[in-house]
Amino acid sequence: MVDILIFVAVLVFLIVAHEGGHFFLARRFKIFVEEFGIGFPPRLFSRVIKGVRFSINALPLGGFVKIPGEDGSSQDTPSQVPQGEALFSEKPIWQRAFVLLGGVVVNFIIGWLCLLIVLSSGVSGEVIISQVGDNTPAQVAGIVEGDVVSGFDSVEAFTAFIDASRGEEVSVSLLRDGEEVSVSVVPRLSPPEGEGALGVGIIATGIEQQSFLDAIGSSFVMSLEIFWSIFVLIGMLIASIFGGPSVAEYITGPVGIFHVTSAASAAGITPLIYMVGLISINLSAINIVPFPALDGGRLVFLALEKIKGSPVSIRIQQMVNGIAFLLLIGLIIILSIADIQRFF
Repeated sequence: MVDILIFVAVLVFLIVAHEGGHFFLARRFKIFVEEFGIGFPPRLFSRVIKGVRFSINALPLGGFVKIPGEDGSSQDTPSQVPQGEALFSEKPIWQRAFVLLGGVVVNFIIGWLCLLIVLSSGVSGEVIISQVGDNTPAQVAGIVEGDVVSGFDSVEAFTAFIDASRGEEVSVSLLRDGEEVSVSVVPRLSPPEGEGALGVGIIATGIEQQSFLDAIGSSFVMSLEIFWSIFVLIGMLIASIFGGPSVAEYITGPVGIFHVTSAASAAGITPLIYMVGLISINLSAINIVPFPALDGGRLVFLALEKIKGSPVSIRIQQMVNGIAFLLLIGLIIILSIADIQRFF
């Protein structure tokens, strides 16, 4: 139950923050905003502040900003827009583009700040056996790939321990499939060239702590790299629909996000912050993809309007966005089924 609450809280926070980016820039450009809602209707509570209705709704699945005229139409527009404000469709294209980019930028900034916290704090790691050579002390002792070495948080510390024990029998504690296992092994005095005393490959998880000033730049670069990787991956996923190479195994849906968020929260606050940062940058990259129904798709319509000198037909926009929305729902369902098969 706690895992579900954390998962919902993380998604609500990131989605509301995304919508807040749209809201802030819309208000900055004096664009009329009818409602800013947390959750989705039915409405539980609302209050009008400075002409905007702020609401709390029954379905805690995110949030929304209602900006009349966002699709270029005047349908369902209030009879009177407050003095000094204008509809979205009445504003210059560059201002509308900034409003659409607001959510993407906010999600990226949140991700960057989360990674900044993680890098400046550091994350203790684990030493994991990644490979076991044939006819080696490790294989004889029963060490297998995937074993986690207990009591060490760096490759250097574990290597120093083994090198200091060459020729002597030592006990090594391992975590295997959630259970503690103890093995006795004798590190070799003179291992073959290219091999260590145990004959294993080892990797370490975790993140080395950096100074705050160093972490500012490195976390920003890391955020850009993650953003670009996700953007390219989503592009490849769309291309795979038309016969490109499949990348579905590298994409996860809501079930997968819940799974990794639960694991991160169980590991502690810093890993959870790291996971929140990754999810936020993912949302940023996904929303900027030039696909209808996403912010990037709306930017494409603005670009077409700039080129042709008039807005794209409202009917065409609604039809294209409707079809794209159904495709996105279908993709989420497919990814969720794949997640269930993968994790459960």
